[in-house]
Amino acid sequence: MIIRLKSGIFMRLQAIIAVVLVVLVNAGCDKKNAVSKDAQQVAPASIEASMPAQSSVVIEVDGAKLTQGEFEKRMSRMMMAQGLTGMPSDQIAQARSALEQNVIEEFTAQTLLLNETERQKISDDSEVADVLTKLKADIPKGQTFETVLQTYGMTEADLRADIQKDVKIRKLLDKEVAAADATDEEVKSFYDTKREYFNIPETVHARHILVMCPAESDEAKKTEKKALAEECRKQLLAGSDFAEMASKYSECPSKSEGGDLGTFPKGRMVPEFETAAFSQKINDIGEIIQTQYGYHIIQVLERNEAKVKSFEEVKATIVKYLKSQKRNKSVVGYIEKLKSTASIKYADEKPSGAVLDEKLQGIVPAEKTSDVVPVEKPSDVVPNDKSSGAAAK
Repeated sequence: MIIRLKSGIFMRLQAIIAVVLVVLVNAGCDKKNAVSKDAQQVAPASIEASMPAQSSVVIEVDGAKLTQGEFEKRMSRMMMAQGLTGMPSDQIAQARSALEQNVIEEFTAQTLLLNETERQKISDDSEVADVLTKLKADIPKGQTFETVLQTYGMTEADLRADIQKDVKIRKLLDKEVAAADATDEEVKSFYDTKREYFNIPETVHARHILVMCPAESDEAKKTEKKALAEECRKQLLAGSDFAEMASKYSECPSKSEGGDLGTFPKGRMVPEFETAAFSQKINDIGEIIQTQYGYHIIQVLERNEAKVKSFEEVKATIVKYLKSQKRNKSVVGYIEKLKSTASIKYADEKPSGAVLDEKLQGIVPAEKTSDVVPVEKPSDVVPNDKSSGAAAK
């Protein structure tokens, strides 16, 4: 599972919910079986329409049974974690098929690991209270701990139970799985062969004023709106404060930020806006440009040339990533060893697998893999991105 929300509380909460287990799901499966990014937004409520009997057993692992009801709860939670809420009904089957194996493998691995913690008499000690305290301290502004839990359909008791499981499993793996290391040669080889991961594209930091005028507007309205844009530009050239003018006249959501769109690369904005933003001189008040949204006045505040991050800049990140990958492999091997002596019974034929998002290759809630996975595409390195206004694609 991977949380799309940026808030730390959501990331940590979901990591605890997922425990160690999702990363173990069909680690070798082809990426094409993963849920498409276009298959966004699955409504958990809509899943229930064709649900089998809640008490029927999906899988039994050493006597522990995953019922259909619990399976659906886990499925809904996983869909929510991947940002799949509100998807059209004709895409629900596709999303479910891609995630079914993840849910089943998560339950299987969790059961085997927890059984082993009981056999080895591994306890959670006092760590549960500490984890809860840290989670509560990281609540997003404007929310409460209770509302965050409600988002995932959980109570504090549910969360406490999940944390207890997480702590035990983490201790077990620390004991049974050797710490991984990455040699200098491996780190350098990764950098040399995956250089594209470390490309940083050309970016600009810009702000704008938008006088909204949809393309279907009549000529009179276009003339009126363009005249307003010209008057705004005239005042800016005369020395008026750009942020104040944007706050007063702009019809883009960025007006609350003084028109600031943050820093963005090419490909993020509509073509006419992009051409102007990447060709203007810094601090100039640009000519009025027209897009599908209306008339824009752009000011470029900063330009950053494209570059490749140096080896020294990313060495520590690569080391973390390679260690994580090696540990993942060891954990998968340990789980497979437990499976080899376990009694695992599927209600039906074992479902075809799906793979995790590539970024979810960290093995335990102790670390977020977003902290260790190298940049996969240029947009991942763009800082301070506010480009969600009317100029964005």
